[in-house]
Formats: sequence, C-alpha cells, structure tokens
Amino acid sequence: MFLDEDSPITIESNTLGFRRKSAPVRWETYRLGVIPRLGFALETGYVAVTPPFTIRAGDICALTMGPHPESVVNGARFVVLWRRRGAVGAGNGGKTILFKGVMLEVAPEEPWMTWQFPIDKVGGTTGSIIIRFSREFLPFRVPKKMAIYDITVSDAGSLQLEQARSFRALRIRNEQANFDAYYQHVMFQQAVDNQKPEPSDERGSATNATAPQPVALDMSQAPQPPSLPTLSVTHYSRARLVERIHLEPPPFGWRLGSRVRAFRAARPPGDATKVRVLSICSGAARIEASMIRPLPADAVSLTLMDVNSNLLELARCSLASWGEVETIVSDINALDLQGREFDIVICVSALHHVVELEHVLGEIADALAEEGEFWSIGETLGRNGGRMWPLAYQVADNWFRGLDDPYRLNRVTGVIDQKLPDLDYSIGCFEGIRCEQIEPVLLTYFKPVQVTKHNCIIHKLFSPSYADNYDMSMSGDCAIVETAIDLEVDLHSQGQFGTELNGIFTRR
Repeated sequence: MFLDEDSPITIESNTLGFRRKSAPVRWETYRLGVIPRLGFALETGYVAVTPPFTIRAGDICALTMGPHPESVVNGARFVVLWRRRGAVGAGNGGKTILFKGVMLEVAPEEPWMTWQFPIDKVGGTTGSIIIRFSREFLPFRVPKKMAIYDITVSDAGSLQLEQARSFRALRIRNEQANFDAYYQHVMFQQAVDNQKPEPSDERGSATNATAPQPVALDMSQAPQPPSLPTLSVTHYSRARLVERIHLEPPPFGWRLGSRVRAFRAARPPGDATKVRVLSICSGAARIEASMIRPLPADAVSLTLMDVNSNLLELARCSLASWGEVETIVSDINALDLQGREFDIVICVSALHHVVELEHVLGEIADALAEEGEFWSIGETLGRNGGRMWPLAYQVADNWFRGLDDPYRLNRVTGVIDQKLPDLDYSIGCFEGIRCEQIEPVLLTYFKPVQVTKHNCIIHKLFSPSYADNYDMSMSGDCAIVETAIDLEVDLHSQGQFGTELNGIFTRR
C-alpha cells in the first residue's frame, strides 16, 4: 500500500474520541524547504484514515511527516493505530496501537522525518491505518497541525520499490519540467556541437572522450588554461579526473565498430542481416549517434525507445543522413520487447530514473542474443535521490565552504549557498529514484565484462547550479578546480564509492 494523489485517504473528526464526520484529504504543495512536497494537513482533534487493506506477515510501515507551514509542532506526539474492519468495542475502541512517535526539530532544507516500524502484530488482518495526535498532546489549547507526506506498507525487501511507485503522476509532471530546464544548459549543447560524448551524469557521459591538454599539477604555479574551444567546468573537471586516475572506461565506440566490421566480414554474400542495436531511454540519442554515424547503415539495425516522442523525432531526423532508424514510444517501466532479440542493448545514464529495475533489466537479459551485451554508459549510482555518500559529502562540503562567495552562487535559486546542498530529489520526480539498487539488480541478471566506477564529488561541485561561476579560460579558475580534483583522486585511492558507472555486461 502506498499513497498517490488519487488515494482515498480521509480526515475524520475525533473530538472526545467520537467520529463525527469524514471528508477526503485535500492535497497541497508545501514549500517549507528547498524542494516543494505534496502532502495533506492533520490537525489536533482529527485523524487521518487510509482505505482498508490487508496486512501480510512481515510487513512494515514507513511514515513521513513534518511541520505544517501554519504550525510549529516540535515535540508533538502522535500515535499510529490499526482499526480492523468491522471491529467494535475492543480495547482502545476497537483499535490496536502500532507506533508512538515524537516530531523532533527538522532541517530547514528537508523539514520532515520518516519513521519505520513493524506491524506484525496485526498481520493477516484487514483494516485501516489511523494517525492522530497523541492524547498527551491535546491539552495544548492552540490547535497544532502536521503535514503527512507518505505512508507505505510493504515487506522490508520491497519497501523502497513501493515508495518509488508512489505519486507517479506527480513525478512524471515534475520530471518533464526538470528535463526541459536542465538540458537548456550550454554544457549539454557543447557536447552536441563537438559531436563526441563528454562526461555527464545525464545523457552525456563520456566513453572515449578526448581529455583536454594536461594542466600543471604543481599548485605553486597556476595551471595553464586548456586549449580552445574552452570546455565547461563540468566537462573539464571530469575529463581531468579520468586523466588523473588513469581510468580506462570501456571503449564502447571502438567495440561497436569492431563488432560490426567482424559481422560484415563473416556475412555471406547476399545476406542482409544486421547487428541489432537497441537503445532504451534514448532521448535525442546524442551519444548513440556519435557511435553509429561512422558505421555502415547496411550492417546496423538501430532501434531507439523513449517515452518522449519529440526527442525520438529529433534523433530520427539527426540520423536521417546515416540511415533508417526505428523509433518506439514507450514507458521504460512497462518495457515489453515482445520476444525480439538484440545483439547490443544500450542505456545511457537513465537507469537512475527507472522505478521497475527488476522488470526492465530482466526483460533486457531475456532479449539479448547469444553473445549479446548490455552497455550501461555514464550511469549514476550513489544514494537514492542523487545524494552523496556521507564521507564524500563531508569532503565536498568542507571544500565548498572554503570558496569565495562568487563560486558558491547557486544559479538555480539565485542564492549564495553557505553549504553544499545534498537533497533527495526523488521526493517529487524520478531523479535517483532507486540509485542504491541499480548495481545489485544489474548483477542479478548480468555478468560484468568490463566495468569502471569513479566520480565521488565533482558531479556535485560543478553541476549546472555552479558551472557558470567558473571560466575555464582563466588560470585561477583552473587552479581551483584542480584542488577539487586532488580530493577526488584521494577518495578514489581510498576505494570510496564512485557515482558514475560505465560497464559492459553479458547475460548470466
């Protein structure tokens, strides 16, 4: 059980313990923190009631609440109860207490708390969850309100998946708006203009990108700026990191070309079969196009799949001079390849937007031909919601706090950030929705052939929020960036979790 905008949650009057009236909740967008969040209000004297459902053995409940904009509730006590369907007169009015909690002080950027608690004591029964202020709290004369954001009931193993399934319509709306704004940044256009993939955590991660000319590593002397054309700080820092740690990502472009050449050489005269390539969540297929254009169209069958028909049309038109491209409009979470086989399936920086990872990767594994490969290019790992691992965040935040004000100007909010934001963006969209599960699920269905992971902090330090604060034609800015790369190199040497994955996999 999880919430959605259409969930039939009700608010019931609970004055003196008697139910007097009931009404559907009114969903509101609360803007208490940096990230607006959808929720509904619960006031003293009222209870929130879920529709009836059956609790299974082993189920747990996850409840997310926070202060309402109109009320301060630090220290407020609340109770979660279970009301069995048809139960009357038993202890506590036919209800069973599941959990008692206290609303503590919350962070201003994410003003909510999540509690998880077992509900085995009512396993196998059907009824409704009820949430109310504790009667210990009611003597306060001024009415208090809490905002309830999410209620999810599931077994422990499926809890994160069920939470990711909540508020689907809201996430889709916000995802489209975020993408429309995010990809207007010049750093994405730069990769297109250069007609080669540059490192990026969103549809632009480098596979065989050429690094800029090395800059001086002796910080007693300012490094020389890279040769023109000047890269954005995002692309510059990532290329320099790859160079500094001597990383050798899988050679995707070379591997595709080699496979196609071998296929053509072995193909009998008159045989029209082709190497079958599928790209899921392809968008405008910028990276795919850079690999496909040098190859003969008579030897490659390219299929692009995405939920956005406009982006697919852009991809088809951009590749029209190369050859015919099949496009399929489909929601990746409901992936159905209908028994088709592919020699190579590509996914460029998109799995961290996928909710149904198990279904999607299982479907891809089933669709791979003998000796077929799945390529994950520039995938984002890390904590769910795009957050950083604790040690990496501490290192990055310390460096960020030491910068002068102009470098801490957030170009999205227009505010000079006093600390590095580390927000859970998945609360309202699909950004990083199940990051923590990507690698375990991948390894359930596939065997790694060649995999690299890197980039612990610079994806945050030089994101589009701050990228325009740097001019990489200036030696001083290059020197600042190099100090961040020094920290990255140290984290990499310690074996810290990288957040960018490039990998070639075969079916288990």
